[in-house]
Amino acid sequence: GQVVTSWTFQYADLQPGQKIYFNVYDNNDPKKSETGSWEKDLETNKEWFDADFSFTDEGTTSIRDNEFTIDSSYLTPGTKTVVAYLYDDNAYEAAWNAYWNADFATRGAEPVKADYVSVASNPVSIEVSMEAAVSTTIKAKSIEMDMSDEAWYIVRNTPGVTGFIGSSGKGAKPVPLLPSEVDKILNRMGMSRIELGNELKENDKVKIISGAFENMYGVVENIDIKAQKLTVLIDLFGQSTPVEVGLNEIEKA
Repeated sequence: GQVVTSWTFQYADLQPGQKIYFNVYDNNDPKKSETGSWEKDLETNKEWFDADFSFTDEGTTSIRDNEFTIDSSYLTPGTKTVVAYLYDDNAYEAAWNAYWNADFATRGAEPVKADYVSVASNPVSIEVSMEAAVSTTIKAKSIEMDMSDEAWYIVRNTPGVTGFIGSSGKGAKPVPLLPSEVDKILNRMGMSRIELGNELKENDKVKIISGAFENMYGVVENIDIKAQKLTVLIDLFGQSTPVEVGLNEIEKA
């Protein structure tokens, strides 16, 4: 019979600030994901799934975001299970704003991202055949470009380019990645778009985007250019506390 090389999932239109994460795994173990990783809050031991960019759909105002296609070229052959998770970034940010604006004496526990990521689908079984894994060669690439009409025409008419994530099709220009999304991709590669000593200096405000202090804000106290690390002062239990983070773990606030 015909080899199935992709599976399309449909859902209600996502709103800005909402994201759908797709976890594809085998052996009936969601932790053995081929499309992302599991993160853990060290204080509460709560865990949540965070999908790679290629398996994340984000709500926008410009187009309808109500379906997503998983391509077999990203997966290993075998029987897989697919589960979707809904992440509400607006609610998470609102919880942090409420936390920081509350008096210290009345503050509750710090918000945990796991509380804002919920299962959004029943498990779905798919079969990735060896033929599909071998024959399908569609890959995703990220590029940086000035989105002029001429550049857009040249790129989308380049041989081998079949489509763009973030484009509604029919020649519509794709939605660019947010700086936070670029930082997340580079962080997985051990890279950063920030240049120490040039773009980032002492007393600059930064946001920690990974590790034990993820989503906390602080002020740069010291920069170690050689080690590509910096010391950041963050607010822990009402006290200014220095923590050491890598350059790829922060973004400018």
